Amino acid sequence: VNIRGETIPGYIFSAADWSLDIGYGRSFSDFSAGLGFKLVHEQHESLSTSVVAVDAGAMYKTPLEGLKLGVSALNIGTKGMLVKESYSLPMEGRLGWRYDQSIIGATMDVIFSGEGIGTQSDTSAGAVASPLLGIAAGIECRPVDIMAIRVGYRTGSDYDGVSGLRAGLGVSWHGIGVDYAYAPYGKLGATHRIALSYHGAAQNGDADESE
Repeated sequence: VNIRGETIPGYIFSAADWSLDIGYGRSFSDFSAGLGFKLVHEQHESLSTSVVAVDAGAMYKTPLEGLKLGVSALNIGTKGMLVKESYSLPMEGRLGWRYDQSIIGATMDVIFSGEGIGTQSDTSAGAVASPLLGIAAGIECRPVDIMAIRVGYRTGSDYDGVSGLRAGLGVSWHGIGVDYAYAPYGKLGATHRIALSYHGAAQNGDADESE
């Protein structure tokens, strides 16, 4: 079945997406805050749409060495349109912590999300999805300063198998970062994501330790 609801024997569905993100953050003693803007483009068969969204977050470095607390709000923005349906990015609120000790870092987030909040169509006007509560946890290992190996799991997936699994690898050098992430989605297959980033030197002379 294609995106228009037509049944075609042997049909293979194709889709792709990309995003462009720009962010800025500042540190104030033990507190840090940041704001990000992103453009997201999705392609489904011959149809495409784009949305613009804002992310915001704050972090507190606790008196316990290596422990940080954070809060963020993601995907606050415009809607995209495909066929006769309009879509918003899934808005998320996160509360979490990160603890670093030597070359190992551990993190956990409590996630409040609404998949497709504001989604509307000509057959279900005003319909919205119920917000979901999930937990994401992960471990990062830095065997050398420029490399990070990551593995994690997120609950709440609607797909079969180990679709909550996440794994990845990151390399950074002189502020330039390349990150790869792998995530399975049951019968839909797996996604492979590559992100390029640049972090300028912090104004207080310290290296930027977080994204």
